Amino acid sequence: MNTLAIQFAVAAVMVPVGIAGAVIAALSAVITCVVLIRGSDEIGIPVAGWIVGTILSLAAAFVELTPTLVSAAAGAVVVVVALVVLGGRRAHSRRLHTR
Repeated sequence: MNTLAIQFAVAAVMVPVGIAGAVIAALSAVITCVVLIRGSDEIGIPVAGWIVGTILSLAAAFVELTPTLVSAAAGAVVVVVALVVLGGRRAHSRRLHTR
């Protein structure tokens, strides 16, 4: 087997693993956003799921970057939602304490 054949064999295994990781990361990001919007601060397990999914999506990065980009975009969405939700809570808290 030459190097190119080995690379194709590894890619045949790693790309589906990377796609599964991207799906796990995206689902965990959606769960994290829902938990934040509902008002809970218990986001440890969904964030851990996003981290695991992102690490799995890196398995396919040497062949295809799409799973890694999907995982990174899901993480960026979680950060934006967290900033908006927590900023809204902080503004609401300030309004309650100033009256």
